[in-house]
Amino acid sequence: MINAVLSFFILIFVLINYPYTMQKYIFILFFTFHVFSISAQFDKTEYDLAFPLNIPVELSGNFGELRSNHFHAGIDFKTQQVIDKPVFSVADGYVSRFGVSPAGYGHVLYITHYNGLTSVYAHLDSFVPFLDSIVQAKQHEERSFAVDFTLPKDMIKVKRLQQVGWSGNTGSSGGPHLHFELRDTYTEEALNPFLFYDIEDTVRPRVHKFLLYPSSNEGVVEGSMRRRTMVLEQTKPGFYRHKGNVTIKAWGKVGLGVHSYDYMPNANNIYGVHSVRVLVDGAEIFVYQMDRFSFDKTRYMNAFIDYEEWYTNRSMVMTLFRLPNNKLDNYVKLVNDGYLLINEERIYPVQLIIKDFHGNTTTLDFSIQGVKQEIPKVEHPNAVAFSYDKENVFENADVKLTIPAGALYQNMLFNYSVRYNPKGFSDVHDLHLPTIPLHDYAELRIKLKNDSLSDKNKYYIARKNRLNGFDFVGNGYEDGCVVTKTRDFGQYAVLLDNKAPIIRLATVNNGHVIFKVSDNQSGVSHYNGYVDNEWALFKYDKKTNTITHKFDSKRVEKGGIHHIELRVFDKCGNEAVYQNQVWW
Repeated sequence: MINAVLSFFILIFVLINYPYTMQKYIFILFFTFHVFSISAQFDKTEYDLAFPLNIPVELSGNFGELRSNHFHAGIDFKTQQVIDKPVFSVADGYVSRFGVSPAGYGHVLYITHYNGLTSVYAHLDSFVPFLDSIVQAKQHEERSFAVDFTLPKDMIKVKRLQQVGWSGNTGSSGGPHLHFELRDTYTEEALNPFLFYDIEDTVRPRVHKFLLYPSSNEGVVEGSMRRRTMVLEQTKPGFYRHKGNVTIKAWGKVGLGVHSYDYMPNANNIYGVHSVRVLVDGAEIFVYQMDRFSFDKTRYMNAFIDYEEWYTNRSMVMTLFRLPNNKLDNYVKLVNDGYLLINEERIYPVQLIIKDFHGNTTTLDFSIQGVKQEIPKVEHPNAVAFSYDKENVFENADVKLTIPAGALYQNMLFNYSVRYNPKGFSDVHDLHLPTIPLHDYAELRIKLKNDSLSDKNKYYIARKNRLNGFDFVGNGYEDGCVVTKTRDFGQYAVLLDNKAPIIRLATVNNGHVIFKVSDNQSGVSHYNGYVDNEWALFKYDKKTNTITHKFDSKRVEKGGIHHIELRVFDKCGNEAVYQNQVWW
């Protein structure tokens, strides 16, 4: 960090004092490379970060893992399968942000440090009392359980190893743990915590399968233009090859894909790999490395994986080539965007080198025989050509889909069909395959066939899910149409929701009133709770459909009967009300 600052002042001196010469141009290029190299490397001793927990270090997740629609932005510390382990600040700094949500990060705390880093502590069960009082004051001010707010610099200072909360399982957490992140305070990029911590790992990554992808109308593998899953075998620990060491026959432009996980000692968890290199004829054509990423680019993960394989089989295969509209910054080297160009009738030796952060290495070796052949052109006479760099519109009398420029990762051929539904509010519109991802929101407009409701909010657009049910997407009424935004292709229809959510009192115990809430159509949108006709804090856990109120002696007098009221609304405006008298 100190070297980077010094380099910056040297650059300013050169820019001011020397004319624009070739030597100056070369110096600027050298400077840019130098600073980039510094930013990619961190001196652990300079930062001297403490661990956020005071229990033995075990991880259930690492940085850059492939998750649904995003890269994992931190590391997950196990908390011995329980909540309420003390959580500590990893360095001196100040509390800069709080968040509370029924999903996502749940209870989350951000601490900005004086060394250029910001640390994030998510899925907390609670904050320490002083911090909790600030959060509760904000919740009452906004009359909302969910809050997200920042604080001025140095308003609340914390010291290294000062306790700030207790670990938990709030938000979208799948079990008790601490999700911990480190971010660059200035760029807000997520940084790999392994750059700052020494955590033992002596176990190699493993390869579970690899695939070959003939480029559309430009390549062929084993006589086919479809992707091919190849069978592999392990010859010894850390070394894999194509089964039987059989040479693969191909021609033209071909991409590679690999399904690989990392592992750690004494753990049954799977982790993301740190880097992947592809060598052809001994020369690098592709290098991917995960040390940092920008949150505004995390959804490009869908262009990095074989999205069809993920949607169909829930298997994360890394594609070792770059699609035209993939703007990830984690490609260290790309030759021909990572594609193999098989244009000679000879043997092409191919090697994949996969590493974890600690340098444990696994290799996959195979050979491709170039076999010259005609690559047939596949025609799609009923499809509509969409370009990734232009706005694309599909429209007929009953449906309109508008996809903004940049929402596709590559050009595509769009297919449409319709299933007529004479008794419904609309037909079922099949808007291409759900195995193709969208990066940005598209606007979807479906015309109503039977616009008979006076309350137009009760109409909503739903999308068919993998279990053949329909999920709420959105509702908005304009001129006889229901309009919404979507990031998915698939089957869509207009449905009706005129049923209120269901509220059930689960238990009243020791000052806690616990409700179970559900809504099987549009889903719960928001709620409000009251005690003795005054707004009160009711906590919502979306994953368990639980709403809880804990009586607060600072706000309610203990030793009497209190009127409890809970109002829950769904996304179509239907309201459910529960009222009761509770002794506390």
